[in-house]
This record gives sequence, C-alpha cells and structure tokens, in this order.
Amino acid sequence: MEPPAATSIGAADRLTVQHQVTLSALWLGLNFQSSALLPIVVPAQVLLLVDRGAVASSHQALAVSAISFGAAIIAIVVTPLAGAASDRMKSRFGRRRQLIVAGVLVALVGQAALAASTPLFLFIAGLVIVAIGSNVVTAAYQGMLPDLVTMAQRGAASGWLGFMTLIGSVGSLAAAGALLGNVSSGPMLASDVSHGALLFYALSAVVLALAAAVTVLGIEERPAPSGPAHPWMELLRHQPFRIVFAARALVMIGLTLFLTYIEYYLAATNGATAFVGATVAIALLALFGALVSSLALGIASDRVPRVRIVMGANLAMAAAAWIFVFAPAQFPLAPLGILFGLGYGAYLSVDWALAIDSLPGQTRSARDLGIFTVSINLPSLIAPALGGVVIVLANVAGIGALGYRLVFSLAAISLLLGVVVIRRLRVA
Repeated sequence: MEPPAATSIGAADRLTVQHQVTLSALWLGLNFQSSALLPIVVPAQVLLLVDRGAVASSHQALAVSAISFGAAIIAIVVTPLAGAASDRMKSRFGRRRQLIVAGVLVALVGQAALAASTPLFLFIAGLVIVAIGSNVVTAAYQGMLPDLVTMAQRGAASGWLGFMTLIGSVGSLAAAGALLGNVSSGPMLASDVSHGALLFYALSAVVLALAAAVTVLGIEERPAPSGPAHPWMELLRHQPFRIVFAARALVMIGLTLFLTYIEYYLAATNGATAFVGATVAIALLALFGALVSSLALGIASDRVPRVRIVMGANLAMAAAAWIFVFAPAQFPLAPLGILFGLGYGAYLSVDWALAIDSLPGQTRSARDLGIFTVSINLPSLIAPALGGVVIVLANVAGIGALGYRLVFSLAAISLLLGVVVIRRLRVA
C-alpha cells in the first residue's frame, strides 16, 4: 500500500526535514550492515578460519585482504549493471523500489550464512551473497537522489546521507563493540567470536529491513526523464566526472588502507590486548567527530564551493594518519580518532552532491552513479592487495613490526594526493 500523498516524497517537492529523513533512511540501514563488517566482524571470524589460535598473523591479514579484494570485484561488476537495469526498468512499483526490495532480501539470505561463522565454504558463500545483494540495493537507491532532489538542495541531501551514514556506522560499531569487544586470545576466543557474530548479523538484518521499509514506502517515484541517453564513453570523457572520480578513488584508497588494518595495527603495533574493543572505541570516537561536521557542512555546501570542504577534509584525515604512523606503543589515540572523524564527516557531507554535480545528465543517473561507485570499489580492491604486499615484504625484510606503520604511511599519501587532484575541478 502506498503511504498518504501528504507524507510521500514527490518528484517536484522541495524536500522537508521529514522527506530528507525518509529518503536517506535506507543509507542508515546499509551502513549499519556494512560499517563493522570488514573492519571488526570479519577479521574476528577469520581468527577461527585461518591460523586458528594465532592473532593478527600475516596469514590472517592476507585472508582479510583477499576477502576485501573479492568484495570489491563483485561491487565493480554488479553496481553499474544493476544501475543500468534500474534506469530501464518500468513497472507500477517504480524502477528503483523493486530492485531495492530484491537486493535487501538477497543480502538477508547472505547474512544468515555468515552468522554460522564456520565452515569456510559457507562463510565465503555468505560474503558473496551479501555483496551481491547490497550492491544491487546501492545501485538502485543512489539513482533516487538525482530523481528526487533539486540542484538547490543537493548539498543538504548529501549532508543528510552523510549524517545517516554516520548514524548507521555508529550503531554498527557500537553493536560490534558490545557483542565482540571482549574478544581476545585465549580459550574463550572461538565461543566469544561465534556468539557475538551471530547476534550482530541478526541485529543488522532487522535494522536493514526496517530502514528499507521506511524509504521504499515513503517515496513516490517519478517517470524516467526523457531525452537521449548518453553512452558510457561520453561519461568517461566528461572532465568533471574524471576529476571527481580520481579524487574520490584516492580518498577511498587511503580510507580503505586505514580501516582494513586498524584492528591488527592495534594488536601488533600499539600493544592493545583487547584489540577489538580498542578498535571499536577509536572508530566510535571518529564517528562522533564526524557527526559534528557532516550535516552542517552538507547544508553549507549549497552556498560555498564543495571543493574547499573536500580539501580541508582530506588534510584533516591525512594529518591523523601520519600521527598514527609515528605514534609510539600505548600512545593515546582518542584525539586522533576525533581529528580523523572531523575530516571524514566533512568529506561525507559533500561526497554525493559532488558526484551528482559531475554527471553529464540524468537520463542514466543510476548507471552513471554505478560507474562512479567504482571509485569506491576499485580502491577496495587495490588497497588491501597493496597493504598485504607491504606487510609480506616487511616480514621478509625482517621489519615486520613496521609493516602496519608503512601501510598507514601509504594511506596518508593517498589522502594528500586527493587534495592535489580535486584542486583541478572548477565547476563545483
């Protein structure tokens, strides 16, 4: 049943706060499902599947890298194809909503397999199914932004998406911390990881389903915009798209390197014994810092150049990453988490608005944004592979203790290169 017309989001509406919350709710659910998955839950489960009994070994780090690599491959293939299908789809349920519902159902099936933790084949199958379902949802969902948001409100809508991203991430990491925060090496490792992971997947499934229901039932899709569709290659020749794509890819390489190895950094370099709990604590501090900057800067970006916000955000994140590189063991990392979070929130506040600004048209918006999403997924493929190579080479060279610091150095360099590239954009 459709919701009352007074509360649904229409094509020509200026979005109220209620409409912004309705449109962005699904982003909360997707981020609750995913934010703690690769940084917290999957690395903990890998402890039971690879080098059982060891903690933060190089084989376990390589396994996490391989998992991230595989998830990125799936996203690179699925997201543009699902976006293109969403642009062409015609039904009384709308071209976006039916794919969102289908993708959510697939992702929930995958989470049920992941919740079992073992055996390995079931764990891998669950990861693949979750990746497919989540990327189908993302592809169709992000096409709603140019469909329903006017140019004058892009920054505000992007700020709300960033805000919901952070709320979902805070909830995800808080849940992972409560359920897996006491995991440490010892005789209770297997039971603590299995029980905590099961409860996390059950909770994230409920949140994702509820968030999807809010968005799917609370929107009123409009017909596809008329006009000729530009080909794939025209998008790649469009200079603003190329610049924003490259800058975002560099930022995501830095973020992925940081997030993929932060848990093992704390265990092997910082000397934290309850390393899962320490990872959650730093991540939560970063996200609370991000909440401070995200929504306000997104709204402000409708009046000031978004490029300036992106540059400041990258510099803040790079500064925090460099301090991680040189911090001695047991160094208090809470202020760094907050600094990193302020930059991350600022970046999220304008990320999607800048992406939509860079598109050459709206007739194939979900396909184009699906291609743009490769700037997230390709770094998710490159960064773990790069990080794994650095760690292995550090071990071979006899400086294994420096491996994670070298990885964080690469993260900081990549974030700084993002500043260099985005300065070339002159249209945002």
